[in-house]
Amino acid sequence: MRKNHLSLAVTAALLAGAQGANAAYTSGTTPDLEIYISGASAQDKGIDLLIRNVLQVNDGNLVKFIDVGTAAGTQVGKAQTAWTFTLDKAKVTGLTITGSAAGGNPIVTVHKYSSGGSFNGIGPLLGSNPSNVPTSLSYMAISAANCNASFQCNTSGAGATVSKIPDLGVADVNTEMFQGLNVPTGTAVPPVAKASTLLNEKEAAGVAFGIVVNNNLYNALQDAQIANGQIVPPAGGCPQAAQTGGNTSFLPATGGTSPVSGYGTAVGDDTCMPSLSKAQVTALLGGDIASWEKIQVRVGAANKPLTDASFDPGVTSGILGGVAPVVHCTRVAGSGTKATANAVFLNAPCTANGEPPATAYDVTNGPAVMQMSGSGGVESCLSDADNATSTATDVNLHNVGLDFGSKFWAFGIQSTENNAALTKPYRFVKIAGYAPTIKNTAEGKYIDWSEQAFVWRKDFSTGTWNTAANKPQRLAVLTQIANSTGSPSVVASLNAGFNHGFGQAGLLALASNGFAQTIPFVATNPVTAWTHKAGTVLDNCRAPTHNNTDQLWDLK
Repeated sequence: MRKNHLSLAVTAALLAGAQGANAAYTSGTTPDLEIYISGASAQDKGIDLLIRNVLQVNDGNLVKFIDVGTAAGTQVGKAQTAWTFTLDKAKVTGLTITGSAAGGNPIVTVHKYSSGGSFNGIGPLLGSNPSNVPTSLSYMAISAANCNASFQCNTSGAGATVSKIPDLGVADVNTEMFQGLNVPTGTAVPPVAKASTLLNEKEAAGVAFGIVVNNNLYNALQDAQIANGQIVPPAGGCPQAAQTGGNTSFLPATGGTSPVSGYGTAVGDDTCMPSLSKAQVTALLGGDIASWEKIQVRVGAANKPLTDASFDPGVTSGILGGVAPVVHCTRVAGSGTKATANAVFLNAPCTANGEPPATAYDVTNGPAVMQMSGSGGVESCLSDADNATSTATDVNLHNVGLDFGSKFWAFGIQSTENNAALTKPYRFVKIAGYAPTIKNTAEGKYIDWSEQAFVWRKDFSTGTWNTAANKPQRLAVLTQIANSTGSPSVVASLNAGFNHGFGQAGLLALASNGFAQTIPFVATNPVTAWTHKAGTVLDNCRAPTHNNTDQLWDLK
């Protein structure tokens, strides 16, 4: 019979939130240098790791500030972050400042603005035509008046923010992707055609994204694919997601209590993991499948809808008007996660006839699209699906949990550093038979990935728009951050917290940055020789090609 998932170990302490109160620096500490970063939230953990394990002097002084999470659709610490720490100036090429900390090392505060996703790593630095002067963002103020004893700071109200032009932008895709449907509603299209003139762009790392479904839908997909023979259960049966139920007649009648083959029981063990084809994902993202009963499952000589009682775990009662509307927990336009999905599955905005992603909100007939400002909002949306709660409100003030008032089925898009410990009620599924692991990505088998970009202005030191002091010193620090975040050692350390039951997920260093790929793939040297670059230009609209830096090409 079925067994519930075994929880994976929690992620490493180095990826934890604000640290304890024993840190020496406080919200009243005056830094010698301040660096302002904006853009992709998927980069936040990498920047955190780089600061803690590479850039800081480990003197116990580091303090991490997070926002209080007041914006609609956000969670605490998801919109803005700041780190104050002692920088080891020996680790930064070209840094000559004599700081106020021991040994002349500078006290540095790195601010990260994550709200709005990747678009806010690109748009503010490009500015608008014809002047192309960079524009400011409202960073949370780090002060005793604005931050509490738990290092949480306000982002609204008098004195809660400071207006700053970002020094460094981070995005999950290249600059030119932010046009058309990837531009937030009501926002002017940035002059992406001027990117090569205005910006330095550095590829940081490859990142694997994925399609996620709430636990109850995961169970139904698993039941259906066991019934039609796509999943062949091992002798011990298949583990189900945290919510149990469904028809177990397709499974062996016997089985012990020891771990069995399947998602969540052992690293690299994905036998029982459901799969969707690229075409099926395209149909869901584009809104071509409006309700779940439209998905048919061939069992023997008969077709059954996915909502058939033999697949439905029996706990999904969110059926309105005789249909089970598709709910899509997605990100807003401007998100790099969404831009990657748009390119990989919809060819948008890569071709003139690329299919736009669905945006309708129809809880009667479907689809009902929830556009969330961050990955935490996607998690809340999927949690509402499984638990019949109403915690998620999207940027259009829709609350699908409230409108359903019961459990429902939902799918979403998410980067794979999320939910490795299975503490949230959703699961990743395979795409075209392959789990979203860094190994499958590096071997050219998994398709939903992109190459991240770090960007900064070419006129950082000479432009009249940049009036802050210590321009060369700040430029040295931000350049070191851009150059170091995608190194194999940093990426491998970061990925250690992303061990899913189906294998290790997360990020990949790039052979196009001069790192050598190991064949066969090993997680301690997470490098891929596949790239979306054309010569020296990064273009995530291109199908990835192999850069031929290796003597071998593994066809396994």
